[in-house]
Amino acid sequence: MAWQAAPIAAVALLLLGLREPARTGVARKAPPLAAAWPLFLRFQNVIAPVLAGIVLIEVGLGGALVWTAPVLQRTFGMSPNAVGGIVATALLLGGILGPVAGGFIADLCQRTGGPRRTMTAISALTALAAVAAAYPLVPQSAVPILLVLFITLIFAIVVMGVTLFTLVVPSEIRGFCQAVLAGACVVAGAGVAPLAVSVLSGALGGPAKLSDALALICVVTSMAAALIFLLFRKAYAKAGEALP
Repeated sequence: MAWQAAPIAAVALLLLGLREPARTGVARKAPPLAAAWPLFLRFQNVIAPVLAGIVLIEVGLGGALVWTAPVLQRTFGMSPNAVGGIVATALLLGGILGPVAGGFIADLCQRTGGPRRTMTAISALTALAAVAAAYPLVPQSAVPILLVLFITLIFAIVVMGVTLFTLVVPSEIRGFCQAVLAGACVVAGAGVAPLAVSVLSGALGGPAKLSDALALICVVTSMAAALIFLLFRKAYAKAGEALP
């Protein structure tokens, strides 16, 4: 554990060389919760779509993280060693490539078209993730490729969504909204997702239908999130100008 922390220490030192961007907002005192909630409702047309989309994405991600290994063993008959290699590779590549790509795309969209373009890009990536989410149902040779693609896209979408969420949320309630988002994602990803796959598998016919249940949960949540991002992107046309 000590030597694995060495790269983190090196990255921490590199962070010291980053230059803080100029602050353009006006410092305001955070309101109490009783005052934050009405302000949250006032801007719900731009807060709620991102919140709902990210939570749905977290349901698919949570289901994949918990049930992918059992699916690979039961459905495809893979050994624990092979399953570990595939899942670890998907998490390693997705955990690196996803946030990097998501940050780059979010920055590019914000600079060239603002929040609305970011929403359009998120919708497109989420629709692509819905296709990759069918990885439990494809031939075995294609499973690792689609799994890596799905995990990478999900991490990229989450980074882009959180970035957009930070940009469009008024500074007075940004902390409140971030807390709501974080709590909802934990409940959805760690609580709802594993149970949803398990219950759906039982409803479809038992353990033999686990791959169908996992694919259905991941595909449906991704498609629903993509639809939300697409339908509500117009609300972000002038979000950068309207919000403090």
